[in-house]
Amino acid sequence: MYDFTHAPDRQLAPQRSAPSPTLLAQPRPLLVLPKLNGKLQGHAQRVPVPDGSLTELVTVLQSTNLTADEINARIKPYTDNNDSFGWNEDQIVSADIVNTTYGSVFDPTQTAVVTAGDTQLVKTVAWYDNEYGFTCQMIRTLLKFAELN
Repeated sequence: MYDFTHAPDRQLAPQRSAPSPTLLAQPRPLLVLPKLNGKLQGHAQRVPVPDGSLTELVTVLQSTNLTADEINARIKPYTDNNDSFGWNEDQIVSADIVNTTYGSVFDPTQTAVVTAGDTQLVKTVAWYDNEYGFTCQMIRTLLKFAELN
């Protein structure tokens, strides 16, 4: 397994293992955003790494003119001065995300756009530390709740 910090080529990471996809009965965002029910499908891939993972979001848009650079430019402002949503342009692997305090870190190097007729399929990726990063995010959420009257 080649999943070391700043691997020279992320394509080498899974050379000795194949992920095992697991279909989620109800993706977690549907629990808080029920209007997305029927519009969002999720799965998890179990891979033999100690920590760190990613979310790949594929979106279907009624558009023909967006590029990956434009998608990234529209997302970038949401990561500025944001403790919950970071940005990383390096060719990272899961080991690079371990011990991050962000809820997730957007990876613009993996944004892809495919156009078919009047529709575009847009893939975006955000990495997260599913232990320490998750704990930091929960603390931020609890502090926000504590500020409410």
